[in-house]
Formats: sequence, structure tokens, C-alpha cells
Amino acid sequence: MRVSSPPTKDYDVGWICAIENEYSAVGELLDEEFNSPSGLSIHDVNAYIFGRIGDHYVVVACLAMGKYGLASAASVAGDMLRSFPDIRIRLMVGIGGGAPSKKHDVRLGDVVVSTPMGKRGGVVHYEFGSTVQDKMFQYVLYRLSFVHPNDDQSCIEICSQQPDQIVQRPSRDPNNSDPVIHYGLIGFADRLIKDAYFRDHLADTEGVLCFEMEAAGLMDRCQCVVIRGICDYSDTHKNDTWQGYAALTAAAYAKELLRMIPGNRVSEGLISVATYNPKYAFGINASGSRSNELEALLENLARRKGIQLNWKTSIVDLLKLLDLNSDIEHRKLLARELNIGVAQDGNAKQNEALRRAMMAELGKNGGTVPTRITNALKNSGAV
Repeated sequence: MRVSSPPTKDYDVGWICAIENEYSAVGELLDEEFNSPSGLSIHDVNAYIFGRIGDHYVVVACLAMGKYGLASAASVAGDMLRSFPDIRIRLMVGIGGGAPSKKHDVRLGDVVVSTPMGKRGGVVHYEFGSTVQDKMFQYVLYRLSFVHPNDDQSCIEICSQQPDQIVQRPSRDPNNSDPVIHYGLIGFADRLIKDAYFRDHLADTEGVLCFEMEAAGLMDRCQCVVIRGICDYSDTHKNDTWQGYAALTAAAYAKELLRMIPGNRVSEGLISVATYNPKYAFGINASGSRSNELEALLENLARRKGIQLNWKTSIVDLLKLLDLNSDIEHRKLLARELNIGVAQDGNAKQNEALRRAMMAELGKNGGTVPTRITNALKNSGAV
């Protein structure tokens, strides 16, 4: 049941989808759905879903049917920002074509999240003209040279009869059905990639994990996180069966990400897509190095605050960076909350154990201090 909407200025999350499957998936995952707010721009032609996820008010738009690619995404993003100028978190969520490699075991139903790598900002442009093998999509990963016949029959009917063409990969743990979350570069252009050779070339040379068509349209307007559920392998084997599931896994990741970002820190301008690293949104099956990314997040925080602190080795400086009281009494309370009982209160061993424990807590909670810790200190008068 829909309820009255908050004013447009209260919406802090803009979420854009490309196709109906992606749009429908969001509606299933909202904690609460709203009626349309008043005050939308007269020049805004988007159709929206309005709702709440955790502490955040979310506005969701979908590209017009049959109009995909960069220009369409840019148009939708532009209209959204006219009506909702206070949006601080921007997400592009939906399906994409995977690029499996020896380094990254990307499979159907997995999720790929755009994450800066080196000098790359999370997405990389590719352009390959009309270099395609034939069509796209598949159930399983076939060998590079195996092209789907130009035929009206489905891939399952034709290609599955040739098992020698299937790439054999080890099975995953049958007791764990959770999708694997991959973090890295997403390739984009204004057309689908349908060539297994080109896919593998970009996966090997650029480290691209998946491909999509709309991200650049948003990047031209604002920074955003791109989240893609894998529904195919970017080659000639067509099958739409995985699109619905892949759309749901991507939307579920995005919901978990939003739940881990405190709403008050967004409204105060303390967190945006540019400063919050999405690697921490799913604790399970996450690939990549958390410790390095957490350090980068804290370095950004110190830089924004304009302070020089030795938080990598000092619990006192780490607590100062996090705006927590760092004197001996407060460190004692924190040590008890984190079950740190190394030697005497305040000595070097306990301080180092406390620093490591705090870093672990930050890593599990998206780089922010867990509520249970702030509440414990607050109840003790320590904050």
C-alpha cells in the first residue's frame, strides 16, 4: 500500500534502470512505497517509482521502452536531477554481460560493482564498431570459436547438443547459493558486445569484468555506482532466462549498500558515491582486498577533514579521525565493548589490539562506526 510522499528535497538516492525487468525488481525490494510527490519539474518526462530503503528516500526511473544506450540514460538522468536536485547517491542498477577470465570467475547470477582500479574510475569505454560474431547471451560458457548458428531455434535446442564446446569450470559450493560479488571495471559503449574474442581481449588487457550500455550517460551528468547482475556472457548464444534473476541480484546488492550508508551522513554531505566504497556492502563472497580499500576510504576522510593523523598505527589518531573521544577512559570502554583484554588498560599491546579490532569493525560496516559501538559509548557518557 502506497503512502504519502515526503517532499522532493528529502529524496537523497537516484536509481536508474534500463529495462522493465530491472524496474520491476526495485519495486519488490522497497521497504515502503510512496505516492508521487508534488513539485516535479514540468520538463521532467520520466515515469518514477518512489519509496524508502532503510534511512533513504529513493526515486527510481527507467529508460523509455526500446530506447537504450548512452543518450537515453543521459536524458533520464537530466530530468531526474531537475526534479530532485538534492540527490546525493546515484545508482545505475540492472543486468550486464559477464567477462569471465582466469582471474575472475564471473558466472550467471553474479553481481559486478563498478570500483576504481588504479587510474580508472570504475568504468571504461570500449568501441568496436560492428565487430560481432552474430548475436548474444547464453546459458553456459562456450568456447571462443563456437558461434551460435544464424537460426530461429534457441541456443538450448541447438548448442546444448554439442557439450564438447562448453568450457568446463569447477562447481561452486552446493551448500552456498549466494551470488558472488565482483568489484572492478565495467565496460560501456552505445551498443551491445556480442563477440567472445573481443570480450576476452578486454578482460585480459583492461581487467573488465562485464559490459553494459548506459553508464556513460550518467557519468556525463554525475558520478554514480554501476551495479550489474550477470545474465549472459557477451557472446553469440542467446537466452533471456537469466535476466529476471540477474536484475533481482543487482537490486538486492543495491538495497544492501543503501542500508549500510547512514542517512544522516548523506544529508550532512559526509558521504557520497565518490567517498563511499561499495566493496563493503556484501560481507559474503566478496572478491578483492578489503583492507586496502578501507585504508583508501579513511585516507579520503582525513584529506576531506584537512587533518594529519597517524591512524594507521595509532588507535588515538584513528578515534580522532572517527570523531570519537580518544582519552584513556573512553578507550577502556571501547576495549570492553570489543572484548579486548590484552594486558593493562592503555598499554601499547592493548592499544594495537584495539586499533586492529576497530579497523575490523569498520571493514564489516562500510567504513563507518557500527551503531552498537556508538550506542555503547553514548550510554556510558563516552561520546
